[in-house]
Amino acid sequence: MTANLSDKRLRKGEQTRAHILRSAIELIAGQGLKSLSTAKLASASGVSKSTIFHHFPSSDDVLVSALHLIVDEMKRAMLSGSYQHVEHFMQALGESLFDTPESSMTLFRAFLSYSHESLFNPAYHALLASFADELEQAFYDQLSRLVPDSVKPEAVRAASSLLLPLMDGMGLHYLLTGDDSKYKQMWSAQTAFLVQMLQPS
Repeated sequence: MTANLSDKRLRKGEQTRAHILRSAIELIAGQGLKSLSTAKLASASGVSKSTIFHHFPSSDDVLVSALHLIVDEMKRAMLSGSYQHVEHFMQALGESLFDTPESSMTLFRAFLSYSHESLFNPAYHALLASFADELEQAFYDQLSRLVPDSVKPEAVRAASSLLLPLMDGMGLHYLLTGDDSKYKQMWSAQTAFLVQMLQPS
């Protein structure tokens, strides 16, 4: 009986923590990182300030935890599929940018807010640099499985290193203009070049 009650409290606590983080991400996406305050977060999530600080030692811990959640979900969205060939993988990455539900766009908007702040905040800079390294390695691993054995690893590494800057830049401009057809065409043109890089010599 006591164990069941403890398990229920643990699950409830995990759900409350996750809800606070989701609310923080929505606020950051809508208003920017600098605008987030404990009072706004308490109002948006429907909990008290003391509940927030029960789950997070400080407001900075909320922000860092929210960034970890954003990064984890973005990686899952970009890398969770099963791909038959390089073109399929490139197409899926494009779809993760342009054909996504609003919840995914919320993640990307919040990610861009952290990216801007990382120019001035060493903690965010270190986290985002680590994320970029992890994602580049994940792209490399995925492409290595899809290209013919005769393709040189250096070519795969070069293509992998270009993917995240392409996604960041096009994703940003797509958010600014909303012109998905233009940036879908640009994505197809750019990734066609990468596919060509990965052809056997």
